[in-house]
This record gives sequence, structure tokens and C-alpha cells, in this order.
Amino acid sequence: MPLDGEMLSVYHPSDMMRGQFEFTCGFVVDPSVSLPAGLVECSIPAAKALHVKHVGSYENLGNAWSGAHQFANYRKRKLAKTETLEIYRNTPEDTADEDLVTDIYLPLR
Repeated sequence: MPLDGEMLSVYHPSDMMRGQFEFTCGFVVDPSVSLPAGLVECSIPAAKALHVKHVGSYENLGNAWSGAHQFANYRKRKLAKTETLEIYRNTPEDTADEDLVTDIYLPLR
């Protein structure tokens, strides 16, 4: 199975008051690829979303998330209570920290 697709993290709806946080990490693969036993397929339905492109170290991703939420609030956009995404367009293995690109998606109602 080719693992040359982009890496991603899917953040599932969380309960911060209870300190519960759940996420799934994986790879984007073509729908025609048969997954080997032990791997789980996850499909994210199409949705309208706020997109933020973060360029730089993963250490600063929190700033991008904060900015995305602030922008949504400023524009009075309601966020859907569903999965949010980070898609990693390159990796630290072959990219300098300051050139890492991460796309953040906040689904909207």
C-alpha cells in the first residue's frame, strides 16, 4: 500500500470541561486503495470550512488555531461541532522548520 499521501490529524469533538480530547492520525490515500488488516478507513464528509494555511514550525500551530477561531468570531461564523483537520503538506524529514506548511480546516455550520 503506498503511503506517499499527505499526513493528517483529525480532531474529534472534545469535551474540554471533562478534559477529554480525541484525535486520529493517518495518511490521505486514494479511495481505490485496499487497506491491509489492522488499519481503519476514515472518511470525512465534504463541508464548508474556514481554511488557514500555516507556514512555519509545528511549535507555532497553536497561533494558527487561535487566529482561525478569532477570525471566525470576528466574521460571526458559527463553527460546526464536528471534526477539524490539520493536513501536513510536507514533513520535517525533508523541510526546514520555517518552511513547513500545514493546512487547518474548521468546519462551518
